[in-house]
Amino acid sequence: MQKTLKEAGNPSEIVARPNTLHGLHTDYRPTYRKEQAEDGDKQLQAWFKKYGVT
Repeated sequence: MQKTLKEAGNPSEIVARPNTLHGLHTDYRPTYRKEQAEDGDKQLQAWFKKYGVT
């Protein structure tokens, strides 16, 4: 998928987070990882800012 995005000139990124299960922001689950969720938000906001999405 990353290769296809790159070939298409799409700036999207795929980030796999070790030891972080599906549902990154489901803070009601015992698998919630606050640090990873906050870092994901930070990276997402930076991507939006870089590519002009508000």
